[in-house]
Amino acid sequence: MLVTVMPALQTSLAQALGDAITGICAMIAHFASRGHRDAALLALVHARLVRLVLRFDRLAQRWQANTLPPPRPSRAGQPRPAPAAPARRMPAGRGWLVALVQPTVRFSGLIQGVLDCPDTRALVEAAPQAGRLLRPLCRALAIDPPAWLRLPGTPEPPPPRPSPARRTWPPSLVAPAPIGPFPTPPYRQIFG
Repeated sequence: MLVTVMPALQTSLAQALGDAITGICAMIAHFASRGHRDAALLALVHARLVRLVLRFDRLAQRWQANTLPPPRPSRAGQPRPAPAAPARRMPAGRGWLVALVQPTVRFSGLIQGVLDCPDTRALVEAAPQAGRLLRPLCRALAIDPPAWLRLPGTPEPPPPRPSPARRTWPPSLVAPAPIGPFPTPPYRQIFG
């Protein structure tokens, strides 16, 4: 059984993010306890979300204390070593967590509130690792990340599709004319 108890967080940014993640984890725990078909995956997602908040809190603490390490040089284009054992991969695609546990969409507004905070932007600019934590969370909950959170070269999300024009019906079809008095059925006339 999954237990959703978030450890004490030291920064207000992490507390705001922790509130949203606590709600998401509670939904995941509820679905997993009800025998969800992907209970093992839900346990993995639960653990990763708790770890995400703890890492975000540590980064925010170091940022506030001005003790962030200097950024490492980019390793773009360099080959990566093969992992020793293949780790269980998380699902991919926009909104995969919402598709797995639909009530988690309720908490996307709280995550959006954290993203709208100017301190979050300043943290991501000072520590790009914070962006690596927030981008997958946005993708999992189908949240459009702000421009400052997107990776360079990532296309802007398309504008929302306009809803189709509503069809207007003629008044005669919307409210039909009242039907007059019904004639007396023939069997009433005979047995009357």
